[in-house]
Amino acid sequence: MSITKPTLIMRFSRFVVRIFDVLLFVLFYFKELIVSSSILAYDVVRPRKSFKHGIVAVPIDIKSDTALLALINLISMTPGSLVVDLTRDKKNALCAFHVS
Repeated sequence: MSITKPTLIMRFSRFVVRIFDVLLFVLFYFKELIVSSSILAYDVVRPRKSFKHGIVAVPIDIKSDTALLALINLISMTPGSLVVDLTRDKKNALCAFHVS
């Protein structure tokens, strides 16, 4: 079975679009990481704290365990947040956040 040129071009174009999407996501995430780090650092050095702690149940609609692991790691990498628990059916994650 040989791969025709249009099929090869379509696969390559999907690959390029995926790489571009991943690059956009990484840039977006790092921007949000810098913003959240700055806000949290500003709140830490202020004499009067404006943030309160809270635990929030976040609904999740992810089928893949790998995608779920990536989501939990991204949440945990954000300053001021932590995934505390995941329900057995993997439909909700309990996250601890600094809320205003």
